[in-house]
Amino acid sequence: ILTDSSGDVVLAQVPAQLSFQTSTLSNANPLRAFVSNDFYRAAPWFLRLALQVLYEKHSGFETDLKPYLDALPRSFDTPLHWNDAQMRALQYAPLQDDVRVQRASYERLFQQFVKARKAGAGADSVAYEEFVWALEVVRSRAFSGESELAPFKQRMQLVAAVISAALGVVSLGIVQPSDAFNGAGAAISSLLAFDLIYPRVLRATSTNDGGRDAALKRYVLCPVVDLFNHDCNADSDVSYEYFFDRFAVRVRRARERVLRKGEQVYISYGNQSNDQLLQYFGFVESANKFDTFVLADSFAEFLQRLLPPAANVQPALDMLQALNLDSRGRVVVRNPLLATAKRGGGGVVIDDVLDKSSAVALRAVVALIEESVQVSVGNLRLLSVAGAADSKREKTALAWLAHACNAALDAMPTTLAKDNATLKAALDLQSTDRAQTLALQFRIAKKTLLSTIIGSLSTTTTGAGAGAGVGVD
Repeated sequence: ILTDSSGDVVLAQVPAQLSFQTSTLSNANPLRAFVSNDFYRAAPWFLRLALQVLYEKHSGFETDLKPYLDALPRSFDTPLHWNDAQMRALQYAPLQDDVRVQRASYERLFQQFVKARKAGAGADSVAYEEFVWALEVVRSRAFSGESELAPFKQRMQLVAAVISAALGVVSLGIVQPSDAFNGAGAAISSLLAFDLIYPRVLRATSTNDGGRDAALKRYVLCPVVDLFNHDCNADSDVSYEYFFDRFAVRVRRARERVLRKGEQVYISYGNQSNDQLLQYFGFVESANKFDTFVLADSFAEFLQRLLPPAANVQPALDMLQALNLDSRGRVVVRNPLLATAKRGGGGVVIDDVLDKSSAVALRAVVALIEESVQVSVGNLRLLSVAGAADSKREKTALAWLAHACNAALDAMPTTLAKDNATLKAALDLQSTDRAQTLALQFRIAKKTLLSTIIGSLSTTTTGAGAGAGVGVD
């Protein structure tokens, strides 16, 4: 900020034509001289933008985007480039697995690119390292938002064409003026109504699973906007100004306090966990309210770790398999304080801490083991609704979860206190090993999150027979 400011403050405005964009509403290939239509149309959003960056870089033309490309970082220090020892320093297998998948994915995409690229336009000179560089530029600097069907200027050009056509047929005496302008009015009204109604219909029928909802997405790599750093509590945001066809960064809540000269202004990159922030952006947010911890790759694996070795877990596994709850994805926990704050307080329930499908599965197992209730498809719906925070089933489920979090924390090779001391020493010595520093910051954040979750659950489960059935001392 250059001067003290209050109220809504516009920090930057960038014309849309000075950005790289792609949308899930369009499959048109703007790079037909660079790659095949089929390859571009099938590409995920981040690959489409990366291809646009590579094309611009190799086109040989001096465009308005050349200075932006020249100013981009030439290398990245994300875990994609770490060695095995640096990856092990994370003490967190889920991110190590994700990076392995990422590497394999990038290699596969490059091989597909080699087959789809066309001679000329520079595509044949793109090596794997440069291909990955473009992908990292996009993954670390692009943002997304809702997409309009067409920019306002484009719609106005179409409206002008409709009016011109109406004037033309009238001047030629083909139709009566009233008929021509009634037809033009109907066409314009239908066009504008479609622009307004169609996106809302898609949102109303959205599955929120990346299906229909994804049809409204726009992905953008934009100069200036990508210079803003991230804060999950940021008061500012990026928006698309439809009538001016430009992107803007503005502080929405500056009226609540004065922004001081020299103060750094942040934007939010979205509800990103530290796994995503480190993997794609190359940093860790120490007080990240959206951070998560993966306890297991599936609920079946989670259950086998949770129950004592002598326990007969097979009936529970059979029930979960019959209900299709045994392998619905990772078991993920988060800070329950975020959910309880949203609803204005109250006791913690399992849905505040655990992902939805795992919460249902855990209630089903508690009902079977602790209450001898055989859960079926018919009564599964009842377990999808959180019980009262002080109910016996909810307290037992939370006690089991607290035990699992304690076990995950104890399984880590170093303690939180030791990691904090190691990080302090590294910072005091001004260590240049960024990977080591990031790994320390990452595992400190994960251990802090687990400790916070355990502390939140301890008050809820006190006196509820915590640990029953799971062998807690």
